[in-house]
Amino acid sequence: MKAPRVPARFLLGLGGNASPGAGPLAASLRALRERGFRLHAVSRLYRSPALGAPEPFARSFVNAAALLEGPRDPWIVLELLKEFERRAGRDPNGARNASRPLDLDLLAWEGLSCCSPSLTLPHPRIWGRDFVLRPLGDLPEPRTFFPLGLPPGRGWPCEAVADSAWWREEGALVSGSGLC
Repeated sequence: MKAPRVPARFLLGLGGNASPGAGPLAASLRALRERGFRLHAVSRLYRSPALGAPEPFARSFVNAAALLEGPRDPWIVLELLKEFERRAGRDPNGARNASRPLDLDLLAWEGLSCCSPSLTLPHPRIWGRDFVLRPLGDLPEPRTFFPLGLPPGRGWPCEAVADSAWWREEGALVSGSGLC
């Protein structure tokens, strides 16, 4: 008799600034649910300036985080997230801080730390980034993933602009996707 396969829990960072509103972010969460992922919690939606963006007058970013449950293999999840980014119009060879319609990052994986050329968990650039830390702080059980707790941010501008139901709403805030 085989042991039952227990799904893995992980933290997902969502962001983007090339399209108005949070449509591609919301579509990503809905597409993950349609593919059998269990969505435990979603943060509020945050807006922050495009810090370090190479092009002048870059649009502000919208960011959120989610606690999900899905396949045990993080590389399978990573490939699916990269496919969502490509379908939303993100250039996989684009500049690091360039505008993008969708940016999906595995931030942490319950019970796993790894460092490989394609994936490092926990994500190495969480620390000091308010636009990641503030959404993570909205989620339940952060000590499950970060036993020492979340570090303080740097005080960069980052304001909540919608409650945790933002991804369920239709209309201007979550318009358009092209994912499904």
